[in-house]
Amino acid sequence: MVWYTCTPIAFSGGGDFFSRDSGLVCKGLQSLGINCKSIMPLPVLHGDIGEDLIRIEYPKLEDSKWWRSIDATNVILYTWGGI
Repeated sequence: MVWYTCTPIAFSGGGDFFSRDSGLVCKGLQSLGINCKSIMPLPVLHGDIGEDLIRIEYPKLEDSKWWRSIDATNVILYTWGGI
């Protein structure tokens, strides 16, 4: 079983990303022995941690066929929703 965290913003995918927010959730799940990757839109940026990060074209974030193609049944979507 694979888990994914996802953010719709193309942040730098380096150590700073994986020390907070959806990157930190990904690392936390990994520390529990759960296979987890983070997903965010392109472009690839200098310093991205490739083995834990999947960069995709933004329209794929809205494409249910793409999510099914990676068997994404466990996704934590981090979007800063608020009131």
